[in-house]
Amino acid sequence: MLVAQGQAGGTTWQARAQLWPHPETMGQALAQQEKWPAKQRNTELASPSPGHPMADRSPAERLRLIYPPGTDTVRVFLTVAGTETESSASRVPSPDGRPPGPTGGGAGRSLEGSLLGVKGGGAGGVPVLVAPVGPDVARVVAAWSDGTSTEAVPVVLGDSPMRWIGLPGKPGVQATSVRLLGAGGAVLATDTQWFH
Repeated sequence: MLVAQGQAGGTTWQARAQLWPHPETMGQALAQQEKWPAKQRNTELASPSPGHPMADRSPAERLRLIYPPGTDTVRVFLTVAGTETESSASRVPSPDGRPPGPTGGGAGRSLEGSLLGVKGGGAGGVPVLVAPVGPDVARVVAAWSDGTSTEAVPVVLGDSPMRWIGLPGKPGVQATSVRLLGAGGAVLATDTQWFH
């Protein structure tokens, strides 16, 4: 699912997200991971190496610890000029999991997400924040140190209760805040840790 797209320095970039529902069996988990890039596969799931903390656990225990009940996996990635350059995966509440808070982290106050495009220049040198937000968030606004602002509208990803935003940074400018706003404009949460 396309979360955000843009151009920076003459280069087209896209931030995308893929929803992977909670696997109920080891076979489902392994089948999902086969479709992921090798660097994101959990090699300790099927056959932990000797001495690894998972080595003494049963396959059912490993599955429960790596894929906690009530969670789905979302893989986010950045493409630059049509080539995947960077990716990350995280657990989010599944439809039958805990209700999400506005910041995607349940009870947390800071916005949880992935800052893609930092390694290797990314989106023409512009980092892109890709993050989950709760269903009550209507828009996300970054206020920049130069007095401007950028807005992102959350997108729905499958049957996930979370919504996803892609918010590009601005070259040479820091964010003073990233605010999550409800439908009526009420501030649901404020984060001051991104884009520094």
